[in-house]
This record gives sequence, structure tokens and C-alpha cells, in this order.
Amino acid sequence: MNKESAKEEIAKREDLYGGLNLNQDKATKPQTVQIVRNRFTWCFSTLENRSL
Repeated sequence: MNKESAKEEIAKREDLYGGLNLNQDKATKPQTVQIVRNRFTWCFSTLENRSL
């Protein structure tokens, strides 16, 4: 797989992670995805702890 198709594949997966702003600079996109993932994980663990 060449670099371009790898980038496209990553971009597709990022878009699945929750309607990120398509006008965003590519450089900031992975960072945003990381924030979204972290926030999701935090919310999930908080809910999990409350139910115990």
C-alpha cells in the first residue's frame, strides 16, 4: 500500500470517529481524533465507576 492510499484510509477511519469538521487542517485532525477518543474513554470510565 502506498503512502497516499494509507492516508486516505486513515482519513476515512477518522471521519467515522464522529463527524469531525471536514474543513479542518489535516495536521490538526489526528490530534482532534485523539481528544475525541480520550473524552469518550473518560466518559465511559466515569459512567462505569458510578454504576459500581
